[in-house]
Amino acid sequence: MNTNETIDLGVDLGMGAIKLYGVEGGLALPSFVGVGGRPLLAQSAGVGSKQSVLQVKLGSLSFYVGQNAHSFGRPVENLDYSRLTQSPEITALFYGAMTEYMQTYGEIDQPISIIAGLPLEMMGEDNAKESADAIRKWMKGEHTWDANGTSYQITVANVKASSQPVGALMDFLLNEEGGYQPGRKSLAKDKIGVISVGFNTIEILLMESSKVVHRMSNGSTFGVRRLLELLNPERLYSLGELNVMMRAGNLDLSEALPVWQQQVLGEIEKLWGKEWKRCKRIIIVGGGSIILGDKLWSKFQGKAHLSDDPVQSISRGLYKMLVKSSKRGK
Repeated sequence: MNTNETIDLGVDLGMGAIKLYGVEGGLALPSFVGVGGRPLLAQSAGVGSKQSVLQVKLGSLSFYVGQNAHSFGRPVENLDYSRLTQSPEITALFYGAMTEYMQTYGEIDQPISIIAGLPLEMMGEDNAKESADAIRKWMKGEHTWDANGTSYQITVANVKASSQPVGALMDFLLNEEGGYQPGRKSLAKDKIGVISVGFNTIEILLMESSKVVHRMSNGSTFGVRRLLELLNPERLYSLGELNVMMRAGNLDLSEALPVWQQQVLGEIEKLWGKEWKRCKRIIIVGGGSIILGDKLWSKFQGKAHLSDDPVQSISRGLYKMLVKSSKRGK
């Protein structure tokens, strides 16, 4: 490959995990950050030798990132959207995800072109330019960091921003060569719904003739965090610690899950009413969709399309958008 060419990378800046997707494949790093040090916590749990954590250094600052970050450092849990616009923790998480991506797929010596997926509220009519400019300001340029004692460097040449549910829509419509999936080009002109159930938010998007129907599109903070909060009324655990417990099957969801399921369905009903019946397809993605089980599938009476990879779907769709754009520019 010509060294002047850029490498395309879709980046889903999720509050539950940062997902990266490129030509080699995808990767997800849980979006949990710890600072300081609490090594005795892991030792006292009897798993000190089994747990591993990624430590990212930014100058004189040091952060633990990923699945076990809250077992090693003091939790940093800022779920405000401002976290995504060059906070120290989002920088550390991005570097941590890039570290694991390069460890998995190999070093990146060429400049990178990125489309970053942001919550729908950040990419609304009034906020899109400001959000895109803020993301571009901290992502574009030279990046150097240290992770677990190894130095890394990348160059981000181009940065664009899109909403996360648009990424999911593109994943449904396009293949990885940037063309349309068989039989789906005509669907782009129809009415299509997207529901992304993430860690922090539920993103609900309605598209008609390739345009956003703004009155039927919105994001709300009823993601998986609300389920975990129901299980943690005294706030004895961080959300990161609860997430680890849930993934390990060590949380009893039997009472809280039906409550959260109804909250999610209520948010959709409040926004869409019966409008969804006019959709040709309703695309369902996000890690929370796995926890919801068949609730959304049964609600939409055969119109639902469940992604084959609901966690990676948004970043994969953003990558496909870049590939399509690159082909158009040649």
